[in-house]
Amino acid sequence: MKRGIHLILALVSMLPASRPASAQMDEYSIKAGYLYNFSKYVQWPEGTFLTPATPFVICIVGEDPFGGRLDQAIAGKTSGDARPLEVRRLKRADASGLHACQMAFLSKSEMQRTAAIVDLVKSFPIFTVADFAPFAEIGGIADLRIEGTKVKVDLNMNAANRANLKISG
Repeated sequence: MKRGIHLILALVSMLPASRPASAQMDEYSIKAGYLYNFSKYVQWPEGTFLTPATPFVICIVGEDPFGGRLDQAIAGKTSGDARPLEVRRLKRADASGLHACQMAFLSKSEMQRTAAIVDLVKSFPIFTVADFAPFAEIGGIADLRIEGTKVKVDLNMNAANRANLKISG
């Protein structure tokens, strides 16, 4: 049975992207901040990166709902282990493209293919996140959504453990 741990703003409560959703910041600016923050609070296994200078890759799978917001959120910043951050956009999920990612955000355009995508990456150290339910329940690691004025994250710790990822916060 999958264990979902419900976190409300706890993961990144001290960072600007964690404030409640409001008219001041649009939904995907907030979500971009969370993706950046996930790179700080998740540990990838030894051997994930070829060299210390290898970038941390955040992939957007399917239609890009962020526009330039994710690029702006990570500009000039580094991951938790001081790696440069890079955004890649994958029009379709395939094994070779996904296996080059440390984080994969599945857009709503990929809802019908979610099970197949999760199956492609389930044993790889890839933090999968989507903003539609029930992503965490069907094998994804994080379901990131806004309900009212609060950002909510459901984590599937079994999926994270299977991917050999350690989540702190």
